[in-house]
Amino acid sequence: MRTSGPSDSESLTSLVSEVVGGLGHLVALHVKLAKVELTSELKVVGRAAGLSAAMVVPLVAGYALFIAAAGIAVGKGLGWGTAGGVAAIGGVNVLLGVVGAWLGLKRVESVKVGDRAGDELRRSVEVLTTKSLSKPEGSDSHVS
Repeated sequence: MRTSGPSDSESLTSLVSEVVGGLGHLVALHVKLAKVELTSELKVVGRAAGLSAAMVVPLVAGYALFIAAAGIAVGKGLGWGTAGGVAAIGGVNVLLGVVGAWLGLKRVESVKVGDRAGDELRRSVEVLTTKSLSKPEGSDSHVS
């Protein structure tokens, strides 16, 4: 005798539809999370870059005056003349600048933007694939 409830195929179709809808919602939430994280991280980086850029002009002007004075003092103190002193101080500054720029680039390369959202997405996919590939509870592959 047949009841008036949904058939097995209708129930299965309904469940598949619900799972697909849930997965779509989950992916949309992960995309939204990634967008929020990236926006937040980029705002911080942008503000820091803006402040650094604004301070470059007074830094360069003050540094140039300091280096010129140091070069003159070194040149007179060592008997190399002004040109020799400025060249010696300039060479040291070029060396320090190259090392500092290299270290700064290494630090920028180590920044991983958006990692948290990616980790969450990988974890969700892992949980979903593990659960979908595992046997339903109560099912045994052998008969006692």
